[in-house]
Amino acid sequence: GAAGGGGNAGAGPGGAGHGGAPTADCSTGDADPEELATGQDGSYGIAVDDEHVFWANEHYDDQGSDHGEVMRWDKITKEVLDVSGNVIDPRAVAVGSGYAYWSIFNSQPGGMVQRTLSAGAAVESFLDGRDQPSGIALRASHLFVAEALGQRILRAPISGGPLNELLLAATPYWVAVGA
Repeated sequence: GAAGGGGNAGAGPGGAGHGGAPTADCSTGDADPEELATGQDGSYGIAVDDEHVFWANEHYDDQGSDHGEVMRWDKITKEVLDVSGNVIDPRAVAVGSGYAYWSIFNSQPGGMVQRTLSAGAAVESFLDGRDQPSGIALRASHLFVAEALGQRILRAPISGGPLNELLLAATPYWVAVGA
């Protein structure tokens, strides 16, 4: 299973130490945290499964354009891989059911959730036309999405199908679900 219980492994900005290198204690004892990668800029969300650690990097170029990527660290080989390619404004990351998901925080209607097989594959769009999706979390067969500009929490079946609106809130940025 994934860290966080029941496949829920989406973390907010504090989860990866926003602005610093992601660290995680992937041991079974009381070891010191292990630095996974250096030179990471603006790390946002972090998610863990049995084989990998994923996180989103967000940074600005010289012209002030916001871009980033979603990274994967392999617990066995210790290799770091960019799994998303260049994306605009990646935020939260969640992993489960064989996929890694991440939110793209663009303003409406350009926000979306993308995914790839956690072992690596082509990136696919999972939810398009969202209103600033920020936080995401997985539980069993559903992905939960906090839409900041849409001011709501959505539930989407990971196998496809209609979205359910669960909560209207004043600008939700993060979401977490239990096992």
